[in-house]
Amino acid sequence: MPAACTQPAWPPGEQRRGAQGRVTLHFTVEADGKVSAAAVIRSSGYPALDQAARDALAKCLFQPETLDGKPVASKVIMPYEWINASVDKAER
Repeated sequence: MPAACTQPAWPPGEQRRGAQGRVTLHFTVEADGKVSAAAVIRSSGYPALDQAARDALAKCLFQPETLDGKPVASKVIMPYEWINASVDKAER
């Protein structure tokens, strides 16, 4: 789980265009809690949303896994859901 992470900002224009979806990211949490080797393993269908999620993830700090009481690197798969409130309202 992230120890410190901010929510990704919507890329300019994507919210107005009705973009939304789920992006799934695969990455490494290093022993110092920083993210490395982040990759999209399932796209939201909108490259700008995928990139914004990767950019925000790069700024996150995680609590690393431990082995014998020492922090170690670990692999993580994490989804991020982009929910466009204006699209949801229009569909109701």
